Amino acid sequence: MNSTPRFWKQWLVLVFVLFVIAVTVWLGFPEFYNRYIVEICGPKLQKQLGFETVVGKRNQYGANTFYITKVDKGGVFDKAGIKPGFIPFGYMHGFETEFYSQLEGARGEKTTLRFIEAAPDGKDIIHTIDIAVPIN
Repeated sequence: MNSTPRFWKQWLVLVFVLFVIAVTVWLGFPEFYNRYIVEICGPKLQKQLGFETVVGKRNQYGANTFYITKVDKGGVFDKAGIKPGFIPFGYMHGFETEFYSQLEGARGEKTTLRFIEAAPDGKDIIHTIDIAVPIN
């Protein structure tokens, strides 16, 4: 009996299965990354930097908007001048994910955040604020 052909068939099946797994993970990675940033990193950053956010209807068009709802007195965001109601902007693919991703990527460094402050008279104010993000 010659077991060589069977041996190669097993390897071929193994390589195919690993290829399918790799492609599945690669195609699904953005969703996994987004969930990790928003659900794991987001709450940690909020606690560490002293702020809370929400995605909700905030404008006259009824569109969902990601914005700051609370800033803890004496926290990093408070000291930087960030206020409740500020809307992070300048992100291309998902405000919430990219906002947290920017903060997470800036640990131990300074980063520049941009916000829109919706004014009652319709003349929105743009704020550019530099903050230092602690390592832990």
